[in-house]
Amino acid sequence: MRKLGLVLLVIPGLAFAQARDDNASSPGGWMDRFFGYAAYKSGAYQRAIDLWLPLAEAGDPRSQEFMGILYEEGLGVPQDIEKALAWYERAADSGDMAAQYNLGRIYLEGKLVDRDIDRGRDFLKRAADQGDKDAEALLRVPTH
Repeated sequence: MRKLGLVLLVIPGLAFAQARDDNASSPGGWMDRFFGYAAYKSGAYQRAIDLWLPLAEAGDPRSQEFMGILYEEGLGVPQDIEKALAWYERAADSGDMAAQYNLGRIYLEGKLVDRDIDRGRDFLKRAADQGDKDAEALLRVPTH
């Protein structure tokens, strides 16, 4: 299961969310990330790429993680595991919990890359340390 996180906003929280993300990296801020997610969910992958790629390139960890998903699945772009891993790693290194989970899963499964249990567990531990319950559950599964 791939993780894709989204913060849902309500009108009272709108000003706070804008202020929080203004300092990120973003040409269009959190709204581009949000509309990119809506495009992704509706299957408009090129629109999602158009919104997420500038944010990802500017250093936004969530958008980097989203780009990883698109390249992992080949949605709107040719499937490219190396590019997926690169985007996930950029996001994970910035502390993105979902990217850490996705990398942990990929390395533990060994379907897309050579299996690397230690590396997979390291990424899962980083996600679990931030409260990711799915990562905690995968860490409890024997990895023989």
